[in-house]
Amino acid sequence: MNARDAMPQGGRLTIGVSPVRAGVDGTPLLGHSDRTGAVRIDVCDTGSGMTRDTQSRMFEPFFSTKETNVGLGLTSVYGIEKQHGGHVDVMSQPGHGTTVRIYLPAVTGVVTATHPKEYSIAAKGQETILLVEPHEIERKLALSTLKRHRYQVLEASSPVEALMLAGQYVGAVHVTISGLIMPDISGRELAKRLLKQHPMMKALFVTGYDDEAIISHRINRRYLLRRPYRQRGLVEKVRELIDA
Repeated sequence: MNARDAMPQGGRLTIGVSPVRAGVDGTPLLGHSDRTGAVRIDVCDTGSGMTRDTQSRMFEPFFSTKETNVGLGLTSVYGIEKQHGGHVDVMSQPGHGTTVRIYLPAVTGVVTATHPKEYSIAAKGQETILLVEPHEIERKLALSTLKRHRYQVLEASSPVEALMLAGQYVGAVHVTISGLIMPDISGRELAKRLLKQHPMMKALFVTGYDDEAIISHRINRRYLLRRPYRQRGLVEKVRELIDA
């Protein structure tokens, strides 16, 4: 859609997919150092192109050069490729079009469809979620998803801010979402402090720990959401904890 809007007088939009070797073509894939194969998706247009300033801000939440846009489209693209261990490159010059290249890890072997247990994700519209995420883009993506499912969301960029928000909030906090390891205050310690104010609160911890680390830390998987995660997985986990 961005490519279309950049060519109001017409032009050419080209979408291509090709296999590449990670570390050879483009930047090595994040979180997949053991993967040698990758897939590159190219989206190229012959439109108006972008200035350096626009390129530097194009993935920022709520940034847009169009008045009618919310500014979360490219933020979602960035979040999706990052959550899947990928990388994105942008090449653009004013008057010379734009090329966006997305690198994603390739799957090897046979892939079979799985059917995980379905959880109802229909929000009741009454629950309040305290979202604690230092990374702005990931926080805005989760915020947008939770609000779309009609949750009331208290947004905090740090544990200290989360404690302040929870102390000022007059209603009940049903679920807190935070990293397991965070600067200044850990997720567990934050949950302990919040439970004094909101004794019925459930805590959901987001972590990148592997299975061995989870076992060694004696972490109950019921209260864990593993990175990288899909936004649907976040909502399902929240709903599961509330309904438990």
